[in-house]
Amino acid sequence: MLKELRSDNVFLFQGMHEKVAVVVEVQTSRPNHKRKLTWPCYVTSAREAYDCRAYLLVVAASREALTGSDRVIEIGHPGFNLLPFVSGRDRMPPPGGPLFGPELTMLHVLTGTLSLSIHEARMFALASIAQAQPDRYYRYVHLIRIFTPRRARQELEQLMEDLFKDPFIDRFIEEGKQQGMEQGKQLGRADSATRVLLTILTARGIAIADQLRSRIAECTDPDLLERWAARAATSTTIDEVFASQMSLDE
Repeated sequence: MLKELRSDNVFLFQGMHEKVAVVVEVQTSRPNHKRKLTWPCYVTSAREAYDCRAYLLVVAASREALTGSDRVIEIGHPGFNLLPFVSGRDRMPPPGGPLFGPELTMLHVLTGTLSLSIHEARMFALASIAQAQPDRYYRYVHLIRIFTPRRARQELEQLMEDLFKDPFIDRFIEEGKQQGMEQGKQLGRADSATRVLLTILTARGIAIADQLRSRIAECTDPDLLERWAARAATSTTIDEVFASQMSLDE
């Protein structure tokens, strides 16, 4: 049973003089008692697997998850209690900055503390991610579009096209010229949303069966793909991502 315990993510940081392992758990709601009892197992497993200091970071996507995660977990053995590091809603560094500006901005977007329903927030987010490396910038643009409320997406796309001259929108326009503007936009959005969805599922460690992966690749509905991607950003199981949308046992 112990061998089956799996954390959401483990990141290994190699420094000049030592390395550290950070177990990252994402919580969208208050963790129950059984869930929290697995956290010390994750830390000790990382300590053994990488032979280095190991830490637990809980990223809380809601205030309920925040207040339910920052409690000491008593083990019983003298001196062996675990107090998780908790970040997320209301506990993150401000977005922007010279070093990790794009990443911190995206963390605020994903946890909802930077609301993309506001014009100024969309302007700030686009300006911030402009400093990211090209591969990350491409993914961040897609995520910002997914997390922008549908009623504001047209304004967001116009903003990217007119002010930021974003290649993401340029490709839509080019495909529209070749295949018809609307059809090109649909195909471009579906292809981009598929890539974002698969990237998020892989990063979150959510296993994807080959048959399901094929069905995702065949889906041409960008709105549906973007809804799945938004769910994937906060879900922990494949069933939560595709609930009531796709039969997983076909």
